[in-house]
Amino acid sequence: MSLVITTNAESDRVDRQEQSVYSAYSYRNDIGSAYKIPPNSQVCLQSAKVNLDGRLTVSGANSVYYDYFGKELSQEDGGTPKLEDTTTHPIYQRYSLTGRVLELTHEELAAQVEKEHKEYHPNNKGQFNCAAKRNAGLDFEGYSFEYSQNITDPDTNLPTSSQAWNDNLTDARFTYDTGTGVFTRDDYDEDEDDPAVGILLGRPLSLAGGNRDLKVDISNANASGVTWAVGLSRDVPVTSVGIYYVPPYYDYSYNYGFLEDIEDQQFYTDYCVHRDVNGLVRLTHSVPTTIGDNTEFVRQEVQYWLNASSEFSTGGPYDIDTNASGITAVEFEAVGEEMIVKLDAGGTKYILTRFNSTQPKNTYCKPITQTCWCLHPVLFVGADDTNKTNSLTVEEYAGLNITDYDSKVIHKGGWFESALLSGDENWINQCEEVDTRDILDPTLTAILYTPIGLNASNGVDYKTTMIVAPNSTYEAPLANTAQVFGFPDRAVVDEGVAVGNTITFNSDTATNTDSVKSIFIRLNGFGQQVLNTLTKNKSAILAHLPTADSQYNDGGRIFYEPNRDVWLDLNNPYEITTSDFSIDLIYSNEQYAKIAQGQTIVILYFREKPN
Repeated sequence: MSLVITTNAESDRVDRQEQSVYSAYSYRNDIGSAYKIPPNSQVCLQSAKVNLDGRLTVSGANSVYYDYFGKELSQEDGGTPKLEDTTTHPIYQRYSLTGRVLELTHEELAAQVEKEHKEYHPNNKGQFNCAAKRNAGLDFEGYSFEYSQNITDPDTNLPTSSQAWNDNLTDARFTYDTGTGVFTRDDYDEDEDDPAVGILLGRPLSLAGGNRDLKVDISNANASGVTWAVGLSRDVPVTSVGIYYVPPYYDYSYNYGFLEDIEDQQFYTDYCVHRDVNGLVRLTHSVPTTIGDNTEFVRQEVQYWLNASSEFSTGGPYDIDTNASGITAVEFEAVGEEMIVKLDAGGTKYILTRFNSTQPKNTYCKPITQTCWCLHPVLFVGADDTNKTNSLTVEEYAGLNITDYDSKVIHKGGWFESALLSGDENWINQCEEVDTRDILDPTLTAILYTPIGLNASNGVDYKTTMIVAPNSTYEAPLANTAQVFGFPDRAVVDEGVAVGNTITFNSDTATNTDSVKSIFIRLNGFGQQVLNTLTKNKSAILAHLPTADSQYNDGGRIFYEPNRDVWLDLNNPYEITTSDFSIDLIYSNEQYAKIAQGQTIVILYFREKPN
């Protein structure tokens, strides 16, 4: 039996300029003469000394949590509301790369969480902050997670771009002036009766604050007698149903009633006011409906004239051809989850419809769900033989100026838009589940949902919640950050320090009991056979260090001597002659454990295999 002592340095002095061949996590010792190992030998670890620098190690095993921004759920068995009784769904958050280990200080971890955090509600975008807290003596005291809402009343922030919305034609058949808000149908030599329909992008509608409306002047188009429509819709960045911009689970072939013979008006919107071919004002929204044994997501008419809250409850749709009220504009006002629709007569506003708990569900608009948090104007102008260049004008629009907002880029737009861009079937299925919940189905009259409005500070009156450990109520099975975030005794974090529209969750403890991942010693260049099932490959790992024990969470020196020897065959039928020994400290994925610093010592036993 022989003993081999390896080390990277003479002392524990930390030299940040040390060469990689002598680093604490990977080094090679050359020897002056050949070292001979007899045939049929074995090797094992005698002892090891390692210094950890106190950084945290983060991987997929401790980097997943969920955010929930919606109606507060009941945690009691059989309690209500349940997730299915709301308009929202927990948002999956992850701040590390799959298959990689991040080595971070407390401040770096907070910065990484903040950098990778995703916000999909327009009033939440850019409003999240995460920080490492320290006292006057600079002792670490945990983390703070700050969630805020932007309730700044936007001025008339018009949309900044547009695209065709009824199909994926490169020729949009309209012009939109971003300075004046004028949307004009172009005169075409061919397809002269085709309508112009576009979605106006760049700024999502604010759902909070004091100014939350879209107002569109319809005077020019209406005076000509052509069909027109004004609506609000989520963007659909990936075409579905052939060439059309609709959610992939939307039933485009459904019989639309009054729109049945108006194929050109079968573009998608979440909410829309139409002038039909008979000069009547119609209101539609996209909702689930029960058809036989199935639930389909379709466009349905809102029978506003049957709603007692409507100022147009005249027994039928308002006749805008005669226009006895002198209507000049259509207005949508989004108040948290409630969508209020108005008609404007030269500055005098009349309610077309709004939520009223005493009225039938098919007489007011569906609540604003998480799938359509980021709403954009959709405008439609029809044509006839003589009227080909009519226009609609966006007069008011509470568009939010959001840095880097882009509904065509994953995580930069809404929750639904990002799901489509990701191609993740599970995520898309979550969107469909939200869009088709029973609370949204106008045909299920016994199920009433009251839209969430605004709080006293003019923010959306939602409950902000973090889920940091597996929880069935919030359908958050993968959450695993309770320990590293400092919430070891709870899975749901929903009580914090609230000031206006900002709530801050502070860690319960500063102890990160899983802050150091397991570290392994690898001996390179010899014949021991080890299978690493994580990487699915053969490995040269020799031993496992007890670095995951809580006593090493803040770093420091580890001395480890196994209480029993584990001998590994070198599988050498002949003598091995070597002039160097190469040692690595690695994680289970074979990535270098760069949290090692100063002096590393690894002592090896070699012996001939016993008979």
